[in-house]
Amino acid sequence: MFGYTFKHLFPFLLLLSAASCAALPRELSLEPRQGGCLSALPRPNPVNNVGRISFQAAIDARERRTWWPNNLIDVHIEVPENVESTNHVTVEITNRSWSANAIVLTNFQDTRSTTQPRQQVRVTVPAQTRQAGAVIAGTTIECVRLPRLDGTWYFQVEQ
Repeated sequence: MFGYTFKHLFPFLLLLSAASCAALPRELSLEPRQGGCLSALPRPNPVNNVGRISFQAAIDARERRTWWPNNLIDVHIEVPENVESTNHVTVEITNRSWSANAIVLTNFQDTRSTTQPRQQVRVTVPAQTRQAGAVIAGTTIECVRLPRLDGTWYFQVEQ
């Protein structure tokens, strides 16, 4: 029984698969898909008006301030006295999550929620790790150059 099925059914299936792979006329074939590597592309812009925190007051006062945007992330921004000439601030982020994350610094023209972002800077922070049985929070300290100081600067957690 198996020999008969294999002898007659196999060539038929082979012929059927070959016929289905034959080239179709151009007008009947599908257009090639775009974005085949979609998973390799960066995620869409994560900035919106939900959960953004202004740090413009720290820039204006030239001081260090700390925020806790959620239970897993601490953000420290230190603004030096010479920020007008250097546009540099120090951003320190502590991440107590098992996933890497980022803080997005965004400059808006004003404080209205309908205004579009003018400039953005992304600061990544690694996930916490376990070493010798101890949990070590992911930390990054980065000197960030703000492209401009006018307007209002906000930050928000990317994820």
